[in-house]
Order: sequence, then structure tokens, then C-alpha cells
Amino acid sequence: MSTPACPSCDAPIEPGARACSNCRATFAAEPKSAANKPPRWLWIVLGLIVGCPTITVAIGFAVTLFAPQVLDRARAAAEAKALEDLAVLERALDAYAQQHDGRYPAKLDVLAKPDASGASALDDAKRLKDPWKHAYQYAPPEEGSRARPRVWSFGVDGVVGGGDDLELPSAPARR
Repeated sequence: MSTPACPSCDAPIEPGARACSNCRATFAAEPKSAANKPPRWLWIVLGLIVGCPTITVAIGFAVTLFAPQVLDRARAAAEAKALEDLAVLERALDAYAQQHDGRYPAKLDVLAKPDASGASALDDAKRLKDPWKHAYQYAPPEEGSRARPRVWSFGVDGVVGGGDDLELPSAPARR
């Protein structure tokens, strides 16, 4: 085995030396052998073990913070759509009553059916269902009464009560 020589002065270099003892020229450090490095697969496994749970916790934290706000906005939008539908249905009921000597229909679906001339009081039959895909509820006034018809939604749960039922504020009685 030969001893290495200084590239500047060709003097012999002691193993592990970083500078020539003759000319004081410095050498690059010896590269580490591959045997001293941990294998690449170990870094991948460690990355998965540490990284995945960290990302999962971060995503869970973000969902916990923002999901209620998104759900509240979606619910508010659905309620606004339901109130708009209720107003449209009340106007369609009034239009129907004007065309039928002040009588309201017995059921809401009559509003979407075209009459003999092809016209209907309600332009879109989809308005007969609330944003939660439940049929709007309807109670026509008693015959001869000056009361207004009542139209409402049972809300997201689709059952009476529960605090989520929607109805427009009472309108004054007909004249």
C-alpha cells in the first residue's frame, strides 16, 4: 500500500492529515464511507412514521376550526333559499286566487300544472320542494275566510318542530 503524496510538493502525507507538514498546503477532508450513512429506506420509513401523523393532526385541526363556519354558511344559504321559495309560492298562490275568483287551490302542486291556455301560476315545479328535498307544507284558508294561505317548511330535519321550521311572517288578511 503506497502512502499518499502532497499534490503541491510531493511530500508524503500522514493518513488523516489535513495539511502537508512540508508546504502547509491543505487537503479536502476524506469523504465518509457509504457504510457510515443510514440507508435511504430508513429515512423514508422515518418520514412516513413522523410525517403522516403530523399531517393528519394538522388537517384534523384545520377541519375542527373551519368546518363549523362552512356548515353555518351552507345552512344560512339553504334557509335563505327556502324563504325565497316561500315568498314565490305565496305570490303564485295569490296569482292563482286572482284567476279563480279568490279561491286558493287545495294542494300546492296545482300551481305548477298548466291551465287551458298553457300558463301556470308557478314557473318552476322544483320550487315545490325545499332545499332539503322535502315538500313544502300548505294549508289553504277556509272557504269564505279572509285569511291568507299558510305555506311553510319543516326545515332540515323534515319533521314538525325541532326549532328549524321556516315560515314567512304573517301577511295581512285579504280584503
